[in-house]
Amino acid sequence: MKDHKLLIPGKEIQNRKPGQPLRFASNINGIGGNHLHLIMGTLPAILEQGNTPALPVKDLSSANDTHALPHNAYSSDAEGKKLRMVALLSGQGSQYSGMMKELFQSDAHIRSIMEQGETIFQEQRGYSLLDLMFGNNADNTDKDKDLNSTNNTQPAVFLSSAAIYSRLAMEGFAPDYYIGHSVGEYTALYCSGILSFDHAMRLIIKRSDLMYQSTLEEPGKIMVVFANEKNTGKFIQESGISDIYITNKNSEKQTAVSGKAQSIEDFCVYLKTRKVVFRKLNLTGAFHTPLLKGASEKLRTFLDTLDFAPTNYGRIISNTLAAPYPKTSGEVKDLLARQIISPVEFIKSVEYVYASGKTHFVEIGPSRLLVNLLKDINIGEYGTAVSVDRKKGEIASFADCRDYLSEHNALFSTPAAREPEKSLSAAASPKPEDSLAVVDLSDEFEDFKRNNQKVIDKILFEEFQRRKRDAAIEALERFEFNTRPVVISGVSVGLPGKTRHVFAKDNFDAILNGKNFIESLDQKDQDRLIDKNIIKLYKQPDGNARFVQITKTEDVIHLAGQLGYFNLNDEYGIKEEYDIAMALGIAAGIEALKDANIPLVMQYKSLKDGKTLVPDGFALPEEMQEDTGVIITSLW
Repeated sequence: MKDHKLLIPGKEIQNRKPGQPLRFASNINGIGGNHLHLIMGTLPAILEQGNTPALPVKDLSSANDTHALPHNAYSSDAEGKKLRMVALLSGQGSQYSGMMKELFQSDAHIRSIMEQGETIFQEQRGYSLLDLMFGNNADNTDKDKDLNSTNNTQPAVFLSSAAIYSRLAMEGFAPDYYIGHSVGEYTALYCSGILSFDHAMRLIIKRSDLMYQSTLEEPGKIMVVFANEKNTGKFIQESGISDIYITNKNSEKQTAVSGKAQSIEDFCVYLKTRKVVFRKLNLTGAFHTPLLKGASEKLRTFLDTLDFAPTNYGRIISNTLAAPYPKTSGEVKDLLARQIISPVEFIKSVEYVYASGKTHFVEIGPSRLLVNLLKDINIGEYGTAVSVDRKKGEIASFADCRDYLSEHNALFSTPAAREPEKSLSAAASPKPEDSLAVVDLSDEFEDFKRNNQKVIDKILFEEFQRRKRDAAIEALERFEFNTRPVVISGVSVGLPGKTRHVFAKDNFDAILNGKNFIESLDQKDQDRLIDKNIIKLYKQPDGNARFVQITKTEDVIHLAGQLGYFNLNDEYGIKEEYDIAMALGIAAGIEALKDANIPLVMQYKSLKDGKTLVPDGFALPEEMQEDTGVIITSLW
């Protein structure tokens, strides 16, 4: 390196192909046999920004697709651990007027699924589900009320989630676990392949009919208390109100309570007296409580009319058990019937699947309610994606979801990402001309290659893209590169102590070691406090209080944290005059930037001649000024 402060190659590098990795080795002879040998290489080209190959997208726009889901493989060990992708399937509360309208209009596969569901619904009910979902009944002022009625909400939420999942499944999406919230658990029966679409849609309609009928026989209501399960249970017990139950354990800050309508109203009044925050939901019925026992028994009878496919039931997490389904269809049907009279154990379900380590949660449905709950559940690092985010728009958010799944090798990553099978009665679709190899019996092999060069190039390009994609995955796994955004942070702390520097280098060690910086005030400081004419509130033994002016040193504080050595000019080269609070704040910010290894660089300004540059103070590098923030706090 010598005086150049740059590494200079010992010989000229020649004949290096574009994109070929550059590696060099350096040996440093130390003292006493301590040597260092360093091997360094450039970042693999496959990981450089903009070089990641686009993953191929199958054309799934055909409206002739059947709706049987492909049997995609999923990765796990023999014990079902080390799982990564979890599908969160939306429940009631995710519905809204206009739901799925954009995706219905823009995606033929989603449209075909929803149209099939609409056909079944109209056969059963005699009116349009899609009109309720899209808000098409312009003259009907009660359209939101109709959509929020559970006999319509459940089919609407199921149909939305099923259409989205089917679209993703055709591209290879195969989660390791399904966690459905209430009706979302029934959606999982379709997504996991246990039920066909037709049978799942009819089951949802039956479930919603039975639960709606229960609301007519015994009107109920649901509310959300913004507290954890333990405190919510305590509020119920202390209120003395009967016929109310904890029904959804959503997060450590949100618990749903359901029960008889008047009991819920009385509980709301009680919570107001306790100043507890709550919200009543636009749902009718005491769902997930013993009040639906009759509906549960009828639902169990209906479930016996359905044949469950012999598949891996354990991929679905039971709302009731917060654990995978048992192995037999009879036991699964028992759980499904019990579910509507039992609390939804959403917290424990999430914690169960997270036990395997870092997990990606993908919400499948018309909203992002479930992923919002995760931040208040006791799990560590995780990733999320949502199929529909109303704020972003359905089309944009669905595209973001697919990008996220592609980035994490959960989409287009298995051979199962194939064209869906066509109906046997459907005529075979002609293949595009450029995908057919043309052969003439008089051709020689070279003629054949020349005549079909376009097809050959296409095949080779697909293989080239596949190998590049495999190389990228291998590099990620081998070198553990992080290709996601990175946040760089720094922190500083100033401490009291008359004999210390405020921003001493050992401040963090001192704090972590529990060192106390409270010191005695000397006589001079005590006199200075008296001179401030302080009035204090004096509480008498009999409970009365009065204001007293401090006139004696006996009445002032004798222990305090006191300012040590601090000089903004000497320590930081800042000559401007600030009060002590502002000066300490500036110094704290500089120390935090230093901890983050973020430099301050000299800025220059031009003189009147436009040519001469003179120093104009220090600032963040220009490229960091827009996305770097300094947060300053004080503790008193």
